[in-house]
Amino acid sequence: MIKSKAIIKKYGKSFFWASKFLDRQSIELIYPIYHLCREIDDMVDEGDSKIGLKNLKHIEENLSVDFLYQKFPYLEAIPKDQFPKMEYIQEFINGQFSDLKFQQPKDMDDLIKYCYRVAGVVGLMLCDVLNIEDKKLKLYAIDLGIGMQLVNIARDIKEDAENERIYLPQSLIGEQHHKSIIENIDLQDLVNLERNNLIEISSSYFRSSDKAFEFLPKQIGYTFRLASILYEGIGVKILTKKHHFMHGRVYLSKFEKLKLTLFSLFERNPKFDQLPKHNKRLHIGINKLPDTDNGIL
Repeated sequence: MIKSKAIIKKYGKSFFWASKFLDRQSIELIYPIYHLCREIDDMVDEGDSKIGLKNLKHIEENLSVDFLYQKFPYLEAIPKDQFPKMEYIQEFINGQFSDLKFQQPKDMDDLIKYCYRVAGVVGLMLCDVLNIEDKKLKLYAIDLGIGMQLVNIARDIKEDAENERIYLPQSLIGEQHHKSIIENIDLQDLVNLERNNLIEISSSYFRSSDKAFEFLPKQIGYTFRLASILYEGIGVKILTKKHHFMHGRVYLSKFEKLKLTLFSLFERNPKFDQLPKHNKRLHIGINKLPDTDNGIL
């Protein structure tokens, strides 16, 4: 638990801030999931790619609750009957495979599929460990994860290009080599423009997830709403400061986080008698993947 806390504190600063409002029981279920995702992600982002591929395949070939308990002992904090579905973890692994064999997304559908696999399914995993079984609520958990990942991509363009990855789709900036993003000044103006458009798209996913928070247990709902506000705040800061992507990552200061936290406490949210119908257009391109909106619900 201590190590899982340290992992999320280091790599998930916005969510770690928001998680201070959670009860201890929920924290002990949530932190191990973030720890697991971080550890699998590090197999791809750190060290030799061949070793990373071998380790990912080993997990995929042995994927089961018992195997994961054995390989990642901190997961034993999660009871078997609350353990995330293996299909969610498989999709997360699929997302990591795509980073190892990286190709620039062709269009927004490709990018949203990637965001679903590396972040949307994390929302689904958290639903499982927190006993959130309503399939409609899970649609909004996916949206929150996608919104957050789109902000991550918009924030990390320079860093990703240095790691030989371009997540902005070809349909927006053309087929590009990672060096051209860094070296071509004329292209950089287009990248900044489409980065801003990506942030606007992320807002559609945040607005969707907003509708579900009041239907969650109070502390859980508030924590995820605050995490949403903080992540969206990063995107807003990029836009308002007209930040050039070549200047590196944008962070929220502690003062900015505190300001947004106070805003979240006094903000009036729309009230619904029942959970609104999900906008299935947000899941075009991913509607055949586990627990997405395929128009049946």
